[in-house]
Amino acid sequence: MNQTLEKPDTNPYTLNMKRIVVAVDLSTHSKKTATYAAQFAKSFGASLTLVHAFAPERITEFTTEEVHERYEVDMRNTERDLDKLAAGVRETYPDCDTEFRVGDRRRGSCTVPNVRCWFITRGQRKVCGGNGKCNH
Repeated sequence: MNQTLEKPDTNPYTLNMKRIVVAVDLSTHSKKTATYAAQFAKSFGASLTLVHAFAPERITEFTTEEVHERYEVDMRNTERDLDKLAAGVRETYPDCDTEFRVGDRRRGSCTVPNVRCWFITRGQRKVCGGNGKCNH
């Protein structure tokens, strides 16, 4: 027998992705981004999560109830837009869910321990060590 064929794959660079998380800003490019990510996830047999970070409400002494209500309406509409985007992706790749977060969009961080992530921004890929404490 050929020992090469029987040798298990011990390549440390083999990718074993189970979940792909994609940040979307719900701009006109988001549909293309989500479609590409779905194809990428499908090639690995991974689930896909679309994440949108909604800016936190800015509260000052001049904030009125009307301003707060408008913020709530904007937040619900944005979450609905994220759900619509995911529904479109699910037509071709059903293993897609969403996460809607209220927080600062300028900084991404990994919070899942023991998971190696790739953070892609502006064409640059960064890899965290999977310690759950990396910031990008």
